[in-house]
This record gives sequence, C-alpha cells and structure tokens, in this order.
Amino acid sequence: MNYIYSKVSSKKKFFGNTDPVQLSEKYGTPLSVYNENILRKRCRDLKGLISYSNFTGNYSPKANSNLELLKIVRSEGMRVDAMSPGGINVNMLAGYKPEEILYFSSPTI
Repeated sequence: MNYIYSKVSSKKKFFGNTDPVQLSEKYGTPLSVYNENILRKRCRDLKGLISYSNFTGNYSPKANSNLELLKIVRSEGMRVDAMSPGGINVNMLAGYKPEEILYFSSPTI
C-alpha cells in the first residue's frame, strides 16, 4: 500500500521519530495524530500576525474541540470562541475563563 507519508522527508517533517503505522497498530484505528510543535508554531504565527498591542488570536474549537489541543492553544495565549452553552463548557473544561471566550449568540426567530 502506498501511503501519503511514505516519503522520508514528509514523514520526518510531521511525524518526527514516530511511525504512524506503528501508532495505529498500538492504538487501533481510526486514529488522529497531531504534532504539538506545529500547533504551537501556528498559534505563535497567528499571534504575531498583527503588531497591535490589543490584538489577540482566536481559535475556533468548531475546528477541533479535543481538550488536550485546547489546553495547548490556551497555553500559547490564544482565546477561543463558542457558539453554544456546550461550547462554553468545553472551553472552560480546557481551562479558559469566561472572559477569554468570545460567545456568539444567534438571534431567536
């Protein structure tokens, strides 16, 4: 089978010294693997996007609400948004304080 990550440079760039096939054999599939270094770098890139003292990057947990990822995002100084009370709860479980959460409330029709 030909995998996308089979090129050595691609595999090393994202997976480091970890072999995704071995991970899937150990933990089963489906399996999601994240690179913490890349996530932290992306957070820093976003925070440095604008040189305005009151600018704060905002992560949307709708993209991925994994608590461990949210904790990393929070540790990098990012804020989050929420679209529902459940979203607020997930963010708070990750350690966010209410004032660090941008809440979007949809109007009732």
